[in-house]
Amino acid sequence: MENYIEINRTFAKESIKEIAEIFDANNIEFVVEDTKPSFDITFTNGVIVEYILKVKEFDFNRASMLLTINLSENIEMEEHYLVSYTDNELLDSYTDNELIEVISMPKYWDKFDLEYAKKLIKERGVVVDVEILEKAKINMNKKELWLNIANYHFDNLVATHLWDEIAANFGGQNPFTKAFADKLSRKLNWKKKFALKAIWEYKKFVYMGVISDFSVTPSKVIDQVWHEHLLFSSGYRKFCKEIIRYDFDHNPELVAVGSQTEAFQSQYLHTIELYKKEFGLEPPSEIWDVTKFKGKIEKINNKF
Repeated sequence: MENYIEINRTFAKESIKEIAEIFDANNIEFVVEDTKPSFDITFTNGVIVEYILKVKEFDFNRASMLLTINLSENIEMEEHYLVSYTDNELLDSYTDNELIEVISMPKYWDKFDLEYAKKLIKERGVVVDVEILEKAKINMNKKELWLNIANYHFDNLVATHLWDEIAANFGGQNPFTKAFADKLSRKLNWKKKFALKAIWEYKKFVYMGVISDFSVTPSKVIDQVWHEHLLFSSGYRKFCKEIIRYDFDHNPELVAVGSQTEAFQSQYLHTIELYKKEFGLEPPSEIWDVTKFKGKIEKINNKF
């Protein structure tokens, strides 16, 4: 089988179509893949799908050169969405700054946006300092991290010789996550749908644990999912090494000490606030309202 290698990736499906037309016109074979998660989208709150364009290895240099030349010579600047941003709008906030993100982390953006951004910077004489670029890189790294976690399917929890059996038993898309949810359901007496939602919220918790500058604290439900994941010690180590690239350790209380319990309670509230900031919505109460401590989140809020 021919070896295909990545030449472009983007969140814009239309951009992939435009590039595909260029390759078709020049007899360059290609394939398109996407990173759409294989789980119930009712729990995703609008997961971003990334499209990946690949060409045959021996065509890569020709395709890359052709794409760059075509884009740089045939850009209609007035039609591109980046033109609508003023210099101040482009530089005020890295979180809403498409141009800065493009030039800071070009491998995560399609070549159309990269070429537009380069031309805009040159034409406007915009000076982008190192601090702004570094902030933009952090933002793009967070996007990459979330895509990695969202598309993790727990397939490394079992040996490869059992994969066919898992697929046969659970079938359809993403059988390994379904198998993990089934284990949670049986052990914790959860409904399957609740278990799947708890797994999805656990992924959000892990994401927050990697990006935060404080120790995040889970709800009781999230903690139970985390415990079950940790039991697959080899698979969990691979998850930390290959998916999140971070040693996400679990440090529970050995005994209930007043000062430590208060610290965990405070961290829990900070975790909830970080959730709202990162995901733009309230955490689902059935997953997050019951804490590992006495009472519900409202009581802890009143205390602090």
